[in-house]
Amino acid sequence: MLCVRRSRRYHMPKVISMQQLKILLQTPPVRIIDIRQPAEYKENKLFATENIPYDTLIRYPDKYLKPNEAVYLICDDGSGSFRCAKILEIQGYTAVSIRYGYIGIGGTGACNKVWK
Repeated sequence: MLCVRRSRRYHMPKVISMQQLKILLQTPPVRIIDIRQPAEYKENKLFATENIPYDTLIRYPDKYLKPNEAVYLICDDGSGSFRCAKILEIQGYTAVSIRYGYIGIGGTGACNKVWK
């Protein structure tokens, strides 16, 4: 007897590095969404980011996103933004995860030094 396994369609969101993001920022508009909690966002953030927490964004994407608009997601280490991008891609949005998040630029304390 032949057993056929159904293949699942996996959505792998696009991931970019901080260096690639810097290049993209030279040709605005680029929408960057920080998906951390508001208290974390207030402590330190990249310029030109807006804060929409992870849970809120995946629950109500139509309130914050347009289907034809690319958004770039950032979190502490990149894992949350990757998961969020994956969920949003499945729902039909164009979401890109920023690899390694704030850790990729030396932690949240390094944001202003690196991006000036």
